[in-house]
Amino acid sequence: MGLVGLVVVAGPGCGGDDPPAMTADAGQDGGEDGGEDGGEDVAVDVAPDVPLVFEPVGVVINEVAAAGDPSDWFELYNGTPETLELASWRMTDNLVDRPRGEPFMEGTQLRPGAYLKVTVDDDYPGFKLGGDEALAVLDPTGAVVAEVDWDEGQSPLGGSYGRIPDLTGPFKVLVGPTPGAPNADNPGGAECGNDVEEVGETCDDGNHLPGDGCSPLCQVEVVPVCGNDVEEVGEECDDGGVEPGDGCDGRCRTEWPVGDVVINEVLSASDVEDDWIELLNRTDATIDLGGWVITDSDPTHVWLIPSPMAVQAHSYQVIQRGADGFDFGLGGADAMYLYDAEGGTVDRCFWEEGEAAVGTTWARQPDGEGPFATSAGPSPGAPNP
Repeated sequence: MGLVGLVVVAGPGCGGDDPPAMTADAGQDGGEDGGEDGGEDVAVDVAPDVPLVFEPVGVVINEVAAAGDPSDWFELYNGTPETLELASWRMTDNLVDRPRGEPFMEGTQLRPGAYLKVTVDDDYPGFKLGGDEALAVLDPTGAVVAEVDWDEGQSPLGGSYGRIPDLTGPFKVLVGPTPGAPNADNPGGAECGNDVEEVGETCDDGNHLPGDGCSPLCQVEVVPVCGNDVEEVGEECDDGGVEPGDGCDGRCRTEWPVGDVVINEVLSASDVEDDWIELLNRTDATIDLGGWVITDSDPTHVWLIPSPMAVQAHSYQVIQRGADGFDFGLGGADAMYLYDAEGGTVDRCFWEEGEAAVGTTWARQPDGEGPFATSAGPSPGAPNP
């Protein structure tokens, strides 16, 4: 289970059989997490003669580590004069799909002027932080009091995404994470992403994109080579080949197994009609897709399929932008994900710029079961040519 809390004041250990309440206290820096995997931290109350000092900035998300080692985490700061009982507060990584969020751990407190590290994983609170995602914290009334979103590469492995100046500034990529303590700017005054190679940087190409030879921390990186039989950073697999159909596709992504319902064809570029998606029911029974979810590479683009949407056995369902609330377009280089009503991944596909150009689609070949490739032309509601 993930943990909430920091050791913030030195003191004797807590005795007794009951675990201590998770507390973040003011006026001191955060201590180290216990154990290799960041085991539970013990909180000790501030002595009565230690004044509570806080910056009056409200409750803020101050830092995010979406590629944490070993776990993802984010940091809250309490800039109010009140101790907050966070068990009645909630957090979410998707305000559209999960607007109520998940509760903080029972007994979690956040004192005035305190920093609180919140570790997140599949056990607690039930989600991790993605490389291109958002995070929001809700108060007991359900109001969003703090939120942040970041793009791929802005919260890289070994670094974090934090406010500079601490608590009040905009977010930027940080080389040195500071969970439970004020954020520190990058060493040597270097600003990664400004296209100027400064002290502490081995490169700076003017962006924070990974995989282009210069990492989001402005260090020279090895660009992965798909098909060299070496699984490198940015690859899900590499079996030494680039042919589809063997479990590892031509982009070194794990090939998704063909299931009962598949994404069969995608139109993402047209000068005569809106984007559309074609799904295929490969079974001998009617399937109601109501309550299923479709997203693309942008986590804010979420479409809940209305109920009922019954698809007959061995039949196609074409869903065009503008129908039943499906209101986001598909990019020239994009992805498509299909989830069932329980949130399980049913199918997914990816395409690069030019692979689904005007006059073509990105389609399974052979129809319904093969890997994706550029089609000879659209075939909505019919087998792919």
